[in-house]
Amino acid sequence: MLLPLIRKWLKKRLDIHLSIIPEYFFEATKDGSLLAQVLLYYHVITAAELQLVEETRDSAVAFENYNNHIREWLARIGMELTESDIHEITHTEGTAAASVFYEVYMKLENKQGSVHLAKTRQHHFKIQKVSEYEMEDVFIEANPLCEPLIKQWDVINWERDHLAAIMMKYLRSREEYDQYLQQKTLKELVSPAYHAKLEDTLVLLKAEKTDYTYDELIEQQKAALEMEQFQPNTDEARRIMKQIKKRNKQRAERTAFRLELQHELMAEVWKRIGETEEQEFDKVVCEKLLKQSKHEKEIAEKLFAIRQHKEEMIQNRKIQDEIDQKRRDEEFIRRLFEESLEERMKFHEERMALIEEHKRLYAEKLRLKALKHQKLCREIMDDIVDIALKTAEYKEMYGVEPDKYVKRNWATLFIKQQPIFDLVVPLQDLTQPPEDTTEELEEIFRREIKRQDILDEQDLYDYIHFRNIWMIEEGLEDFMTPMELGMNCLGYVVHKLLLKKYPLPIPQKPELSPEIEISACTNNMTDLSRLDFLQRLLDLRSVKVIQMEDATNFCIKARRVSEGGDTEKSEESEGTEEREERQEGE
Repeated sequence: MLLPLIRKWLKKRLDIHLSIIPEYFFEATKDGSLLAQVLLYYHVITAAELQLVEETRDSAVAFENYNNHIREWLARIGMELTESDIHEITHTEGTAAASVFYEVYMKLENKQGSVHLAKTRQHHFKIQKVSEYEMEDVFIEANPLCEPLIKQWDVINWERDHLAAIMMKYLRSREEYDQYLQQKTLKELVSPAYHAKLEDTLVLLKAEKTDYTYDELIEQQKAALEMEQFQPNTDEARRIMKQIKKRNKQRAERTAFRLELQHELMAEVWKRIGETEEQEFDKVVCEKLLKQSKHEKEIAEKLFAIRQHKEEMIQNRKIQDEIDQKRRDEEFIRRLFEESLEERMKFHEERMALIEEHKRLYAEKLRLKALKHQKLCREIMDDIVDIALKTAEYKEMYGVEPDKYVKRNWATLFIKQQPIFDLVVPLQDLTQPPEDTTEELEEIFRREIKRQDILDEQDLYDYIHFRNIWMIEEGLEDFMTPMELGMNCLGYVVHKLLLKKYPLPIPQKPELSPEIEISACTNNMTDLSRLDFLQRLLDLRSVKVIQMEDATNFCIKARRVSEGGDTEKSEESEGTEEREERQEGE
């Protein structure tokens, strides 16, 4: 569980793909360089400190890296690394490395609140290094604690003999290989080719240098100039090259035959050597097996007894762990209950206070809501009373019921929450307000202006949509037909006059579209004989059938022609510009 988590973490932070196999993980984390890179990524150490860690496979050097450097760096983030943990990381393939990486992950990723799954290994015994020394036979026989060694003395002697035989075999093989190399060197030194090469080298080294006078050098130069020019003989050269090739071919055939024969002989020799060694090995193995049978039986019996004892210890350890875990759980529950009792009491008190606060706020909300409703109802009743008073005044003044227009105005003022009675009487004062007005009078004038604007907007809406007093259908049914006829005549006269004064432009004749040849393109036709039948059928509709290849070739050709024309035009324009510049310069 820890290794996949550590692998994902390292891949995310350092982009390192680490194997989760325990053996590979142990090798990767042994020297501490990977852990130092993690600390450098989180800025716990610097780049200079990273260079102090030496990458190595040696356990001793890795132990020094952890003990001298990484142990101090981990202390900066609150981690403590003991020597036993360092020894387990660098010398054994235990789980200490995974535990250290998991604890570093928890520290650096700020996940201290999580439950630690990995714990530091607790050793039941104290491990202490001791120096080895050679034990004498007399000391072993005299020491009563060495009785098991005395009983198994034949096993110890067999191991010693086996090691001595292996060492002797190794020494003999080494001596044989040295003799083979010496003989090979002597053969090479005695060979004629080596002597010929050595003689040629000595001749070149012993070549005497001759000193010539100036006159002699002049004569040699004249003689060289008078010498006839060398005429190569091609036939002789061809014959010589043919002989050289033939000789090289024979030499290659002899070499191949010799190598093949050598390989066969070597294979036969190695086969015989292998058979001899196998027979000797089988003989030695049989002798050793006969000698070991008794010891193996004793070892098997002891291993069985040790396994039984191990299983008993494991069962006892499991029972003890279960008892300890049960006791720890009971102690944890008891402490948790004692600590949480006070917290529950505080929570209950805070909850009751919060409930009381909510009740008070809800009562205040209901009171404000009732006041709002009461105010709204009071305003509505005041408006209704004003409408009733206004109706009574209208009847008293005019002696008739208010008409629809007046009632519609009152309804509009009621809906828009405006006063029913006029705020300014007479209304002419709105157009000519007095000069010495106070802020209260200005507010009254603004409210009255807003009231009149609302009535005007309603009148405009009724006028546009033919509603209220502007409804034509009511009482004008007999005049609708004459009005429509009159409007038609009036519109006809107006249009005639406008056409006389502003005549319309003469419409242009539409341009005739050029005749276009319709073509159908075919693609991927395996049987071209069908193309004639298709062309005959489409001739009735004046449709031409072409292939995709022909259309593509036509487009490419047209493109090349257009590019060639543009190039010629550009060259002509450049030539014209050069001639104009030349004329200007003259």
